[in-house]
Amino acid sequence: MMALIPGDMRHTINVVEVTSTRDEYGAEVLTESTLYTLRASVKYGVGNKGIDLNEIFSHQSIQFSTYYRSFDPTHIIEFKDRRYRIISITEIGYREGLIINTELINE
Repeated sequence: MMALIPGDMRHTINVVEVTSTRDEYGAEVLTESTLYTLRASVKYGVGNKGIDLNEIFSHQSIQFSTYYRSFDPTHIIEFKDRRYRIISITEIGYREGLIINTELINE
């Protein structure tokens, strides 16, 4: 069983929720709001770059460990001016902490 080590949580991440609404013309309007600003430890995973139809794509995975908060995989993690899609969330202990596996969003 993994335990959280507070000294390793020296990075700051933001958990962002994206909501969709319609304007008066029926067009979709996306609104973002920061749910949490958390301290986290970071483990970098594999990464690679590829070219498809003259467009460069990169893949980078990062695992964040942080204190427990209630959120879901539809949210986005912001870290060092980059945005990451949540792949999975694993609870550590009983609401002690979370391990969040993510991948870089290509924008």
